Amino acid sequence: MTNYKTKISQILLASMLFFSAPVVGQFFDLPGKTLGKAELIATYSFNWREDSLNLKFPRQEDMLLMLGNNMSMFMSLNFYNNNQEGRKYEQEGRLDEYLSLPYDKRYRTRFSYTIYKNFPAGKILYRDNVMGNFLQYEEDLNAFSWVISNETSTISDYKVQKASVNYGGRNWVAWYCTDLPFSDGPYKFRGLPGLIVKLYDTQKHYEFELVFIGKPEKETLLELSERDWVTTSKKNFLKAEDSFRENIISNAKKAGLPSAAQQTAARNMAKRNNPIELDRNP
Repeated sequence: MTNYKTKISQILLASMLFFSAPVVGQFFDLPGKTLGKAELIATYSFNWREDSLNLKFPRQEDMLLMLGNNMSMFMSLNFYNNNQEGRKYEQEGRLDEYLSLPYDKRYRTRFSYTIYKNFPAGKILYRDNVMGNFLQYEEDLNAFSWVISNETSTISDYKVQKASVNYGGRNWVAWYCTDLPFSDGPYKFRGLPGLIVKLYDTQKHYEFELVFIGKPEKETLLELSERDWVTTSKKNFLKAEDSFRENIISNAKKAGLPSAAQQTAARNMAKRNNPIELDRNP
C-alpha cells in the first residue's frame, strides 16, 4: 500500500509541475452521483501564459464544457479522457498496469479541477486536488456584473457581441453569440444572453476560444464524483494552493522525489507565477 501511495504522490506531483506528465487527478473515481446528461458538448482552445516574466511562449490545451438541462461541467478535455481511461483500468483490476504506462501513452494535462455550475441552486462548485487533499468550495453563480457593449463582430462564422467584466483581479472581454442560447461559457464564466465564443483578459495572458459545439456521440453523464471532499472557503482554498507552491521542495521530498527532481520542481514552479485568478484574498 505504501508503494502504491508513493507512486500516486509522485505522479500527481509530476503532473502539477511538468506539462509532459499526465494528471492522475481524482485517481479514477468510480461513477458517482448522476446529475443529468450532457445535451451539448463544447470544446474550447485554451491558451495561457503562466510565467509573467516570459510571455513569449504561451501554452495550449483543449478544455471541455458539458451542458445539461440544469447544470454544466467544465474541465480539461485530457483530464476527462484520462479519468475515463483510468476508471476503465481500475474497474478491470488493472490500475497498476495503467500507472506503469509511459507518460506518452496517457493523456496529459496541467489541470485537475472540475467546475460545476448548478443553475437552479445559483451556485458554482469548484473542486480540485491540492497535493492529495480533495478540496471544494462554492461561489455565487450570478457574481458576474457584465457590461454589455453595442460592439459586434464575427468569430468563426458566429455573429457575436462584446461584453466585459472584472473577475479574480483581471479585466475580461467576452464575445457571446445569441444564436447559441446558452448562458454559459469557459471556466466559471456565465450570465450572458448567449454562449461565450471567445474570452480573454485584457492583458491577453488567458484566452479561450470555442472550436466545437455539438451533440455528444454517445450518452455522456454529468457526475458528481464520489470522494471524501473537504468543503472549505475560496479564501482558504487559495491559501492551500499558494502554500503548496511556496513549499514545493518540501512537498517533492515528501513525495519521494530525488534531490535533483526537487530542484527541477522548484524551478518549474517558480515559472508558474501568473494564475488565472490574481486576487488571492477574495
